[in-house]
Amino acid sequence: MSDAIEAPRFINKRQRALELQARMLAFPSVYNSACVLRHAWHGSAVRREQCARALADAVAKELQRDAVDYEALLYAIADSLYASPLGTPWE
Repeated sequence: MSDAIEAPRFINKRQRALELQARMLAFPSVYNSACVLRHAWHGSAVRREQCARALADAVAKELQRDAVDYEALLYAIADSLYASPLGTPWE
């Protein structure tokens, strides 16, 4: 039996949140598409539909990558949709 004690991967919840937030930065296309969708909300229905389609396409493209981080992608989608409408795209 080994006497070595494995160090916990995350020391606390704050560190885990910061690590997840850093991983979420790998999805700028999702953030950009969601930003455009939020700004199109007060436009025409056709524009909203086009922007929603662009966001769905960005998510689908990210899902097709070989080494996708699903947890970070899902949090990036949620974060991007609830971000401040006055924010700017990351890309």
